[in-house]
Amino acid sequence: MTPPDPIHIGSHLVGPGHATYLVAELSANHNGELGRAVETIHAAAEAGADAVKFQTYTADTITIRSNRPEFIVGGTGPWAGRTLYDLYHEAHTPWDWHPKLFEEARARGIDAFSTPFDPTAVALLQRLGAPAFKVASFELVDDGLLQAVAATGCGAQRVAFVHWRGTVPPEGSASRSWPTLPPEVMIEFDGDSFRSGRAPRPGFSKNGVYRVTAATDLAALLA
Repeated sequence: MTPPDPIHIGSHLVGPGHATYLVAELSANHNGELGRAVETIHAAAEAGADAVKFQTYTADTITIRSNRPEFIVGGTGPWAGRTLYDLYHEAHTPWDWHPKLFEEARARGIDAFSTPFDPTAVALLQRLGAPAFKVASFELVDDGLLQAVAATGCGAQRVAFVHWRGTVPPEGSASRSWPTLPPEVMIEFDGDSFRSGRAPRPGFSKNGVYRVTAATDLAALLA
């Protein structure tokens, strides 16, 4: 079998024989300020990113307003004790910002796309001309979302999973811990299977601030 064909994201080809496609994650790093979001896009472009990615949801589309224990953030992290509704409301990227953010990215010569969490978010991103969609690990079982994404014509591209040591349940979901410390990052990837076409296209996704040696390890596997 031959390796999978490259895919198009905007003007880029991503896959075997092509340069690594570098995506800068905005997420909630705007801290609720549109100006900060725009500045981050500019910084990503100046740093050499090929694209910037957002997260498209509201508190009402991703959770419910509840004080029940299952809707309270547990653990000892920075958000412990907060309701999911309040946290997502604070962290979300307002939908009326999206046209401006897409415009800024394109003006800087980089792609813009997002992670939708429900079909209404998919519809918004499609109207804005998103060249791709990133589906979050926990949404891989949301048939309605996956069908909405597939209906846009972007297709259902497969990617290899990055596993997080000590936090991966048997089904291989991503870790909920953030930030993930460097010793916790572990890439499980069969380079021979990828090159033969038996394995899907690999990718590495990370939120955190440190030297990402794992990305170098992945590049070595693909050499």
